[in-house]
Amino acid sequence: MYQGQAQSNEAFLAAANLAALLTKPFSFLHSDHLEIKGISKDDLVTLSLNASFQKPLNTLIKKQFAIDEIKIPASLFIKVKSDDKLKRMAAVLTTMKGEELQALANHIAATILHRKILECVVKQERQAVIKQLGEAAFNTAIREAAVFYPDLGKLDKKHSLKKFLSSDADDSETQAGDTFVHLGYRTILNIVNEIEPVLGKLLELRLPKNPAVENETPSKFSKIQTQQFTKLFYKKAGRQ
Repeated sequence: MYQGQAQSNEAFLAAANLAALLTKPFSFLHSDHLEIKGISKDDLVTLSLNASFQKPLNTLIKKQFAIDEIKIPASLFIKVKSDDKLKRMAAVLTTMKGEELQALANHIAATILHRKILECVVKQERQAVIKQLGEAAFNTAIREAAVFYPDLGKLDKKHSLKKFLSSDADDSETQAGDTFVHLGYRTILNIVNEIEPVLGKLLELRLPKNPAVENETPSKFSKIQTQQFTKLFYKKAGRQ
């Protein structure tokens, strides 16, 4: 497949997924946002499996989060389907599969923290980082970040690896691992907000809540940081 055709297919899929997200948001919503009074999350998921309940559930979610008030201009769909790489990236980030988004978030977190990860000399600490980030993201930190994405490391606001690997909190194994990925998620959300704020409103509903790291995550990007983020995205997300 030619690169141009691949980009066209990706753009078409992103535009279609955006339309689906607006009309059937329940299937895109992160479980952290499933907060409907009187109905548990498990019951909501069970109800969603029944075709008869899908339309009323989507109507309820659209009303609760005022999704019908989120207006995506037609010009954005045109730009997504054109050669505007930033707009297309923002659209793909907003609609890509949850597991792909999580993997990308780990790569981003590893890139931002690469200097601290490179300083890990104690075997036990390195193994803990690998366990949290995954082997692929760890390799991004130690083999690629300093060469290809050095300016993303400047987004590190003095984060402490000890905090990310802390075992003090309840259910610490889950919470510590999520801290890395939340750093990546919040960075993704911030760059989407910079590129196209209306998409950021939708993306936020697809991400887990984590107020603990929200104020510690970079919200502004230089031109070179945006370029390096885009390069990282197109490489790690397998996009053209």
